[in-house]
Amino acid sequence: PAPSCCSLNLSSAMTKLLCSLLLLCVASSAYGWAATQVHIGGQATVRRPQVESLLRLRAVSPSFNDKSPSSDETGADRSLTRRDAGIAAAAALAGLVLPQRASAFCPPNCNPDDPSKPLVSVEAPKAPTTTVVEPQDGPPVDLSSPEGAKLAPVTDKAFFDVSIGDENTTSRIVVALYGTIVPQTVDNFKQLVKGSKGFGYKGTEFYRLVQGLQISAGDVLKNQGRSGKSAIKEGGVPFEPESFRLMHSVPYMLSMVNTLDKQVDSRFFIATRQQVDLGYSRIFDGKYVAFGRVIEGMGTILKIDGLETKPGKGINAGRPKQAVIIKDCGML
Repeated sequence: PAPSCCSLNLSSAMTKLLCSLLLLCVASSAYGWAATQVHIGGQATVRRPQVESLLRLRAVSPSFNDKSPSSDETGADRSLTRRDAGIAAAAALAGLVLPQRASAFCPPNCNPDDPSKPLVSVEAPKAPTTTVVEPQDGPPVDLSSPEGAKLAPVTDKAFFDVSIGDENTTSRIVVALYGTIVPQTVDNFKQLVKGSKGFGYKGTEFYRLVQGLQISAGDVLKNQGRSGKSAIKEGGVPFEPESFRLMHSVPYMLSMVNTLDKQVDSRFFIATRQQVDLGYSRIFDGKYVAFGRVIEGMGTILKIDGLETKPGKGINAGRPKQAVIIKDCGML
């Protein structure tokens, strides 16, 4: 401890000045020792484990008191506590400022004055919820159920009068259309049936068949199944599939053929399986736009489906040996 000036019993001004200088030197030396143990800026320096332990205890324990250490402290801690208090007193007497004590770790959003309390209230994360989102244009429509039949009323009917091979007679096929579900697709089909744009289905052929699966027609350009032309788009360009809501869950569904770019133009196909199950329906559902169904002339459909086909690969495969021509067509 620093000597007391009063104990020297000096009365001259010079002696008092020397005493003050001595006290200042002692305080400065104590401060210098403390500064070597604590890094200025608030972080403990790992030079002496005892000092680091003291600073950590001062930072994280709100009840810590430099002058009155708790009973849990060790002897070394109490010794350092008394020394630390003496250094602070000497520095205060000399007009000096000790470096800041090391602060406790404060995570984001904490209160530096009290780390146990957040600075602002934070809402607990909400548990994710699972919602079933229906397609934008509505749920699937299964025509095999009464509910599905109500959702898809017949809006129009069209007919094809077809000839097979060298027959001089024609057989009629009638299709029902579901314009409330796919109005754009039905409008395109109706205009092609009527030939309102100067081209249409009249005079074209059923160019491909896959026995027990489907028969295809509607190539209004070359009659080979490689091209088509829409009646509702400028220049006859294809358009995006309108909707896959109508399922192929009943026999003889009428659907659009996809282009290579997964669009539709004038080509269509008729499913030919008489007994339909879920597996059969999944072959077409979600891939081809259904828009109608054959309601008359199923015998003619089956007759076409049973024709012999020419050998070939790719688009040429499945072409019937006997020409199947749409001699006439129109709306009913």
